[in-house]
Amino acid sequence: MYTQLTRMGLLLLLACYPALVFAQTAIDSSIELAVTHDKQPAAYELNLESFEASFENGAMAIHWATLTELNNARFEVERAIRTHSKGLRPWMTLAFVTGGGTTDTLQTYAYYDEGDITDAAQVMYRLKQVSFDGSATYSEVVEATLPAPKAYAVSSYPDPYTAATTIEYAIPKRTRVRLTIYDASGKLVKTLVSGTRKAGRYRETFNAADAAPGLYMYRLETGGRVWVEPVILVE
Repeated sequence: MYTQLTRMGLLLLLACYPALVFAQTAIDSSIELAVTHDKQPAAYELNLESFEASFENGAMAIHWATLTELNNARFEVERAIRTHSKGLRPWMTLAFVTGGGTTDTLQTYAYYDEGDITDAAQVMYRLKQVSFDGSATYSEVVEATLPAPKAYAVSSYPDPYTAATTIEYAIPKRTRVRLTIYDASGKLVKTLVSGTRKAGRYRETFNAADAAPGLYMYRLETGGRVWVEPVILVE
């Protein structure tokens, strides 16, 4: 008896208010539509086949290749340097290289770093891949090996100078190095280097902020040789 009354009540309700049925149906449909057609993030994928850096013709050559790319807008070539004198220099962006977009064919890329790496004990590179939606991923880091200098060399700049002068030197093998600054009277002003150095290219700075204007001499002793060169400090 109770069941029959309940069924009759539902039928009367639906007969009097049919809009409730359509409203519920519309709500269910909208929920299903929202779930089915929810906006998905843009896909991006990069299959890096190779990535290497080497010293070629006076510059660092960075080569890389991809097997497939998906929504690849560009590459950013980044470099970090660990110097002999000042430790690690932070990562910096060197160049932007246009990516292949979406492709399933082999793509090859190259960039030549002609920047100053004179004082580098270690040079590292990495790629930042940026997709069209702004998402970014990094490659592994590769390290480039600098060839040892073939001969001893020394130079300085600027000359004349007002506040500081930079002295660069190269040694082809591990040896003791002593680099000193003297004034015109022969008095020792400063010792910049005194110790053993590995083969490589080095850079030292003589800060003359507290020195009087005039003629100075820097003296480099290494590998059983001696170089003495003048530099002029001006106001």
